[in-house]
Amino acid sequence: MSDPKRTAPRTYRAMFVVLLLAAAAAFGFYFRQKLQGIEPKPEPLANLPANASVVLYVRTASVLSSEALRILVRRELIEEPLERLRTRCGFDPTANVEDVTLFVTGDDTRSLDALGLLARGDLGDRRLLECMRKAAREEGVGQLRYYQLDGVPAAAPAEGEQRALFLGRRAVALGREDTLRALIGVMRDDRPSARGDESLRRLWERVASGRDVVLVGKVPDDWQQQLRDLSGQAADPELQALVSQLSGVALAATFTSGLEITALVEGRDAAVASAIAGRVRGAVDQLTQNMLISMTPIGPVVRSIRTDLQERVFQVTISLPRDRLENMFEFATAWQQNNARMQARDAAEPGTAPAPTLVPAPTGTPSIGPAPDSP
Repeated sequence: MSDPKRTAPRTYRAMFVVLLLAAAAAFGFYFRQKLQGIEPKPEPLANLPANASVVLYVRTASVLSSEALRILVRRELIEEPLERLRTRCGFDPTANVEDVTLFVTGDDTRSLDALGLLARGDLGDRRLLECMRKAAREEGVGQLRYYQLDGVPAAAPAEGEQRALFLGRRAVALGREDTLRALIGVMRDDRPSARGDESLRRLWERVASGRDVVLVGKVPDDWQQQLRDLSGQAADPELQALVSQLSGVALAATFTSGLEITALVEGRDAAVASAIAGRVRGAVDQLTQNMLISMTPIGPVVRSIRTDLQERVFQVTISLPRDRLENMFEFATAWQQNNARMQARDAAEPGTAPAPTLVPAPTGTPSIGPAPDSP
């Protein structure tokens, strides 16, 4: 027969272990639910605050690996920074990044304080954290401070207002604390998202499907003023009036095979979109009928332009297969180099006639002639 004095402590220990395991399971389940509540949602707009006014989405792997990017952008602007990043980190930190979303909150699109970033992918690699620490030291940011922001792991530099937010293993967000708090609220469904903004959602659904880069934005007052200033340089009152009646803009690009770009403007009413469509289509017709342009690699590009007008929305799409893109880029590079050589020759030989250049004639038809004097 067992001794009750010896059996009791073992029973109490067993009960304590069971209670401890039960508490740990409940605690783990609670935090699992909390973490699930801040996992990014599949659609980019559903992760952003409702007051987002401009959103830029980039599918990083498709863009960085595309031949079109290497044709269009000089090596020192893409390859060299990436190589420096790989050297600093000891691995390629961009390899696990699936997409990046930049967004601006509020109407003051000129303020970087209103800028936020959300990167998604397999970001649980501890090497990424070590790389961040190393970058902070090398850039003079100082020691990173780690803390909890509304229950979510975050990091802050010794100086400045920018913070990093770690959303499980699948996402990292950057921005000011108020911006990151808004993101947390959206991902926990405590705050409305940009998906509920009818204007942004409508623009997004028109252009985003299957695209590698998407830019959508409402046209706040400061944008309208800047656009009016630009259009005013052409002393065109009609253009100024049309610009002041824009309510949204969108741009989307695909880098899969060559480059396809779609630009879209949304007017406050159908008359605005129709007027813009008339101006753009008239300009495209002029370029198409220009014999000089048709004999260059620009000609096929102009002829590939497609336009579409639907109520308040006017859309333009340009398709550039890889060979066409290469031809156009080589032509533009050769033209630039030729002009540079002629300008250098003119500077070395004062008194010679100005170098021939392509200038628009009064009718809008390009012609070969001397470069006009600067006013």
